Amino acid sequence: MKTSCKEIGSEFWAYPPLSEKENGLFPSDTLWLGAGRQAFPLIAEDIRRRQPFGTVALPSWCCHSMIEPFLELGIEPLFYDVLPAPEGGLRYVFPPAGTADAILVMDYFGYASSDLPLPEGVVIRDLTHGVFTRIPDDADYYFGSLRKWGAFATGGFVWKRGGRLPSGTLTPDDAYIKLRRAAFAQKADYIKGGAADKRFLEVFHTAEESLRSVPVRGGDPQDEAAARAVDTVRMRAVRRRNAEILLETAGDLAVFPRLGPDDCPLFVPILVPDGKRDALRGKFTENGVFLPVHWPLTELHHISRDARVFYENGLSLVCDQRYGADDMQRICELLRQFL
Repeated sequence: MKTSCKEIGSEFWAYPPLSEKENGLFPSDTLWLGAGRQAFPLIAEDIRRRQPFGTVALPSWCCHSMIEPFLELGIEPLFYDVLPAPEGGLRYVFPPAGTADAILVMDYFGYASSDLPLPEGVVIRDLTHGVFTRIPDDADYYFGSLRKWGAFATGGFVWKRGGRLPSGTLTPDDAYIKLRRAAFAQKADYIKGGAADKRFLEVFHTAEESLRSVPVRGGDPQDEAAARAVDTVRMRAVRRRNAEILLETAGDLAVFPRLGPDDCPLFVPILVPDGKRDALRGKFTENGVFLPVHWPLTELHHISRDARVFYENGLSLVCDQRYGADDMQRICELLRQFL
């Protein structure tokens, strides 16, 4: 059994568990990128070879980093509602066919949605959360990032169903990769007790700032090899076990109160009632548990009042492969103390 970690959450320091066998998740013609958002220019260019592409339907629950690239490409985002379902899970309110030139869809936090009746037209599927859960055969383009799953310096990927994306020559950003790997090493040293401070956070921040100013770049070959070798069976088993422990305490608050047979949880998202989310998050932080909010609401989110519930009340409980049962019980105890 794993021993309890010095801290829970924040940046990774190691890859997920790897196997000597390829997992078969990524087609041979997958393009590996410096970041997931760098897939958008490649997808847009390919769509515009065949048809006009001036509008895209986006889920109301999304990160601003999914909105900005479309605006930079002159594509107007139109939002459709993603809402809590009464029985647990999510309800998608897709726009009528023809509302937008393309629609972007995603499964959230590693929980597989049921088969969704998508509108006709170009479908772009974000696999960032769902790549280790299942990959539906319903999209024209697939893209995502592996950085939420482990210490991938790059980890962006994209492929096209039934064809190859034109990309030219994509070269990795060696300076960015060097910064990321230095930060991983410093975080590992901190976790092992070799460093007393968190200077690695400054290195991570410097790397992310440098990423904003570069065009589409290639992924690190080391990351590609690791992505194809991720041991999905081992990783899914650890994450599911951790999520089940959390759900014993947080089930009434959980967006997804039950695990489906295909689920590989990225986090266990909860909705904290009565405006207490920020206070609860602060209590966790005081106790060395760093929980993300997915995502901050920005001026780019033109969404309905009902769709704001996730931004105002949502908090993501950590359940990944770095941690064991003792760590999950630590989270549960802090949650019980607060609620």
